[in-house]
Amino acid sequence: MNWDQIQGKWMENKGKVKQRWGKLTDSDLTVINGKRDILAGKIMERSGMAKAQVEKEIAEFEASCSDSSKSESSSRSSASGSGVGSRSGSQSGTPSGAAKVTARKPADGGM
Repeated sequence: MNWDQIQGKWMENKGKVKQRWGKLTDSDLTVINGKRDILAGKIMERSGMAKAQVEKEIAEFEASCSDSSKSESSSRSSASGSGVGSRSGSQSGTPSGAAKVTARKPADGGM
């Protein structure tokens, strides 16, 4: 996955960035908005790391996003048709394990 793709899916990748660089605040992530250069600046600001080290970490992060997107797509394709997520065993839309309640009329007409 290249950085344009990471930026395009920023809402999805924001959590991964926060997990990787925990010193970044939610406000930082909003300002960064997927922009690589701003991310690098914020990491340097919050961590005190040198620019070369930050660039190396961002490149590793970018590569890890590529790896995870490949494994996600292969797991999605292997899961299709396997019955995963099917509702077998449940009755008329009632989640399995939930009791189905039916209304009954009183024998005396309700009075």
